[in-house]
Order: sequence, then C-alpha cells, then structure tokens
Amino acid sequence: MPNINRTFIKIIIVLIIFHTLSAIGVLTLFTNQYKILLSLSIENEAEYFNIAQGLINGKAIKTIRTIGLPLFFIPFIQLFRAVDIKQILVPVSLFNSLILYNISIILVALIALRLTNSLKIAIFTATSWTFFPWLVYLLVKVKPEYDYAGLSLGRLICQMFIYPPSDAISAFIVLLIVFLSIVFLEDKKTIFSFILGISFAISVLFRPQNIALLLLIASVFIKIKKLKSIFIFVITTLVIFIPQFIYNLAISGSIFNIKTVFDFENLTAREIGYPLPFYSVRSIPYILVSIHQRHTLYIVTSLGLISIVIVATLIDLYYKSRISFYLLISWILPYIIIYSLYNGTDHNILRFMMPIIPALLIIVSV
Repeated sequence: MPNINRTFIKIIIVLIIFHTLSAIGVLTLFTNQYKILLSLSIENEAEYFNIAQGLINGKAIKTIRTIGLPLFFIPFIQLFRAVDIKQILVPVSLFNSLILYNISIILVALIALRLTNSLKIAIFTATSWTFFPWLVYLLVKVKPEYDYAGLSLGRLICQMFIYPPSDAISAFIVLLIVFLSIVFLEDKKTIFSFILGISFAISVLFRPQNIALLLLIASVFIKIKKLKSIFIFVITTLVIFIPQFIYNLAISGSIFNIKTVFDFENLTAREIGYPLPFYSVRSIPYILVSIHQRHTLYIVTSLGLISIVIVATLIDLYYKSRISFYLLISWILPYIIIYSLYNGTDHNILRFMMPIIPALLIIVSV
C-alpha cells in the first residue's frame, strides 16, 4: 500500500469541510421542507423511541424491532431530557451527518486505498462518495415527475446522513467492518476477530439485513485460516446479542423472536401511485409495464451501460488483484440478493443500498 502523503490528507480534510458546510447549508436553506420530511418519519421512529424509554425505565415494550437504534437513542434522550421523539430527531440527524458521515469519508478513502493500492483512486472514490448525495439530488430533480413529494430533497438528506433512521448508522458500521476486515487480512492479529464480532453484532442489531456481511467476513476467515479467530468472532457476536435475546425472552418467552421488515406486507407501487417501479424480483411484470408506459427507456439504457462498466471493471480487477475482487463481490452481492427479494424497496432502494454504494464507487473509480 502506498504511503499516505500530505496531499491525500489535505484533500480528505477539504472533503470533510465541504460536507460539513453542505449539511449546514441544506438545514439552513431548506428548514421548512426538512421539518416536513422529518415529520414523515416520526411515527416509525416513535416506536424506537418508546422502546428506548422502556429500556431506561426497565420495561420491555412488545415489538418486532431490534434494539440497536433504541440503545443508540438512549444517550440523546438522557442528554436532552426528551419525552418525545421530536426532541431528539435533529440532534440525532446532526450527529449522523457531522460525525458519522465525515468519518465515513475517511473510511471510504482508506478502503479504496487498501483495495486498489492507488492514492488517485482512493481520492477519487472519497470525492465521489462526498458528492454522491448531490448527484442523486440532481438526477431526481432533472425529471419533475420523479420529484415525487419532494423526493429529491429527501434522497439528498438521506444520502448525507441528515436523517434519524438507522440507515446512516448501518452504512457507517458496514464501512467500519469492511475496513477492519481488510486490516485483519493484512495484520492477521487475533484482536481484529474480537472487534469484528462486536461490530458485526451491532450492525445486525441496527439492521437485521446486515447479516449479509457474513459472506465478506467468512471470505476473510477462509483466507486467514485461524480456527481460534473464528471461535473468538462467533463467541463475541453471541455475547453482544445477549441483550437482544433477553429482550426477546421478556416480550415473547423465546430468545429467537427477531423479525425484520421482510415480514411486513407492503403496498405495491401501483396502489400508492408512485411513478418509479419497485426494485423487486416479485415486481418484474410491473417494472416492464412501467418502462413502457412512462417512457423510462433511458433509465434502462443507463443502468445497462453502468452494469457493463461494473462487470468489465470486476473482470479486470480479478486478474489484477483477486483478493480485492473477492472482497468487493462478497461485499456487494449479498445485499443485492437480499433486497431483490424485498417487496417494498421502491424509491427507498438508495437508502437500503447505502452500505454498498462505496463499493460500487470503488469499482467505477478503478
């Protein structure tokens, strides 16, 4: 891996400053619209808030949610003496954007650097990650019929982590796990299996779909070939899951009561009148009809060209660095498979795919 020079550090600092000013600017210029968008998430986040209050008071609230986000809310509830979810929405959002996103810029740069051994690619990837929210904003804004109920601004604040749900924290922890996995491959120190176990368990507690990371972690352990490290990882993961098991036992009488949003029945795109097709293999017929009816051929063409570029780059990467190739594939593929089976992804696809967007940016940057 090439040595990190001053230019690299200066560019990362500039990107962090740019994101910080952008986040503050968005909140300042779109204050009213931002409040409206936050109000849309109140009902969903209120359940997590109630669970958090229950944990503080020693009461178990019956729910199908995992306790990762409620545990995260607790310090904010205590700090701001909150009695309502509205009192912590903005502080949580600011923490996500000004702290987690800025650290994520560093993580993306270091991951790209270690996978490609190129300072230029690392800088380009980190820059792409920083400007990606604005690219999404402009792509949605350019088609007025797609700017459904302020979707462009909604996607912007979501991609910038200026949003209270678990998307931001989930994406951040995934990046941390990927970085730790790469370092583990290089250093092979047992301590990393312990840290990976903690990080993986926390990521699943925030978003159960992050179990997709198991393929990436498994590929690392296969390469390292240390049974002791595997044992430490498994035990650590189970220990971190103990609070969830206890909570499940309290509300249902069984430790295995973790359900996910996959259990929900969602409205189809046609029922809610949303102009974009759902991203789901169950909705392929609807997607085809939507493409024909709404003249979205340019979307298919664009996605096709992007897919060709990604596949070509992966083939090239396979011959240059097979370790990097396998890590990227095991990082991306499970998430695509999981969410292709999810019946309610629709316009939220970018939210759910946030953990793998940096991987795709690395591939495009190579």
